[in-house]
Amino acid sequence: MAVYLILVSIIIRALVTFGGQPRLQVLAILAAYGVLLVAYQQRRAWFTVDRRRAVIYLGVQSLSVIGLILIPPHYDYFPLLFIPLSLSAVELLGRRFGFLWITAYVPVMLWQYVFATLIFDQINAVDWSTGLAMTLLYTGFGFLVGQIAHVRQQAQITQQHNQQMLIELRAAHRRLQDRAAQLEELAMMQERGRLARELHDSVTQTVFSMTLAVQAAQLLLSKDASQVVVQLARVLELARNASREIQAIVKQLRPASIGVEGLASALRSYLAERQVRDGLITQLEVKGEAIWPEHVTLGLYRIVQEAVHNVIKHAGTREVTIKLNLCDPPACVEVIDHGTGFVMNEIAPRRGHMGLASMAERARELGWILTIDSVPGQGTCVKVQER
Repeated sequence: MAVYLILVSIIIRALVTFGGQPRLQVLAILAAYGVLLVAYQQRRAWFTVDRRRAVIYLGVQSLSVIGLILIPPHYDYFPLLFIPLSLSAVELLGRRFGFLWITAYVPVMLWQYVFATLIFDQINAVDWSTGLAMTLLYTGFGFLVGQIAHVRQQAQITQQHNQQMLIELRAAHRRLQDRAAQLEELAMMQERGRLARELHDSVTQTVFSMTLAVQAAQLLLSKDASQVVVQLARVLELARNASREIQAIVKQLRPASIGVEGLASALRSYLAERQVRDGLITQLEVKGEAIWPEHVTLGLYRIVQEAVHNVIKHAGTREVTIKLNLCDPPACVEVIDHGTGFVMNEIAPRRGHMGLASMAERARELGWILTIDSVPGQGTCVKVQER
């Protein structure tokens, strides 16, 4: 709006001061100047994207002002039109080249206010010292509006940058929300897997033993009914054990002796219970002592539990040796049997057979290394070793 007010004020002044043919010339040039000014204000982006268009626009407008100054009697108000051009110069060319363009107006104004005063007989002419002061004043105005244009450009750039950052932050927020949802889902899947392992490692074993006891009772019904009571009592005891194991799972799946007495004590209790339940002959060798975080102790306990269950179920033997080497680094736990063994490359996890995969996954979670060494007819050694 300010640039239009400057133009209107100069048009009014020209109508008052000029007459005849010079008036038509001045109005024609001012009209062209005004049309280009309106075009620039309405289509600023079109000029901004191409430096050549910007230079042509500024050059034509500057020549228009110079043409107005050269029309006798060289009135002193036409250099005011350099002020809108100073604003446009910085907007189109940037601060550095825009200020150089503004500086190029200084010789024109010096000629208008100093040299023309000394050479030509002007109406309302001023002395050269006043003209020099006016040159400095208009130059100051030019640099001032140029600086305003620069500050406005920087504000627009900052606003665009902030808007872009806001868009990126919103996108990042959405990604974080998606990631959080994925992590939550992964945590749920891991928890389901952990519960599946715990059920497989504890309750499933008890249910398997209950199944064997029921099958034995069914056979005794036709052979020795007096022994059925013994088998049913065993089933009852196994059911109670299953109930206790489920309660243990609900209570964070932690055997009481692990938290209080450690791995060796927990394994002694477990092996004693399996000896009563399955007639397992066990040997526990403990070398040294070690204090681990509870989740490590529990993980090792579950690995041994699964390995012992595999011996009972698949090895064809009731003898097993468990070695805890807790003093010589790296610490390790071994479960050794002298049963049927198997060929390693012929064993692959099958649906419903989670034992080997369960032990391997537990070892990875603990940061330990699980190795299985088995030879057909010579037995199997399951070893989990600290990294």
